Formats: sequence, structure tokens, C-alpha cells
Amino acid sequence: MLLPIIDVGLMNEHLSTHEGLLGKLDLYQTESSATYLKKIVTIQQTLLKTHIRVMLELLNPSNENWIELPNINLEEELSFSWPIHSDFNTL
Repeated sequence: MLLPIIDVGLMNEHLSTHEGLLGKLDLYQTESSATYLKKIVTIQQTLLKTHIRVMLELLNPSNENWIELPNINLEEELSFSWPIHSDFNTL
């Protein structure tokens, strides 16, 4: 599938932004001690990596196949119990 040149330029610029965001998420994952926050960051990392993979596949001029997204059940992914005492209570 060939994309218009303007789309290719925008996607290339967009990819570098996402790479920086992945670095921030890695830092958040390392620095956080809250289990529920780590879970949310992990989900965000997974979604962002999927987004990047799809963009790279769209940019591949030799790819003639449909690009499929994984089936991610966010309701299931986010089903965890919140702690009774959280850091958010101090806000």
C-alpha cells in the first residue's frame, strides 16, 4: 500500500515523538512503586508499541497486506482492585 508523501512525512515525524514517549513511560515504570500505576503504564506502553508497529507497517512500501490490530480487552486489562489507601488521597 502506498501512502501519499504528506502522510509519510507526518508519520515519520510522529514516530520520533512516540519513541521519546516510550522513554518517559520506561522511566515512570522504573520510578513508580505503586502497583496500580505500574499496571496503567504497562498498558499504555503496550498500546503505544502497537501503534508504532502499525505505523511502521503502513510506511513499508512493499507491504500489500491488511494491517491487523491485536485484540486488546481493556476492560479485562484494567480490572484490578484499587488500594484502600492510595497516594491520590493526599491530593
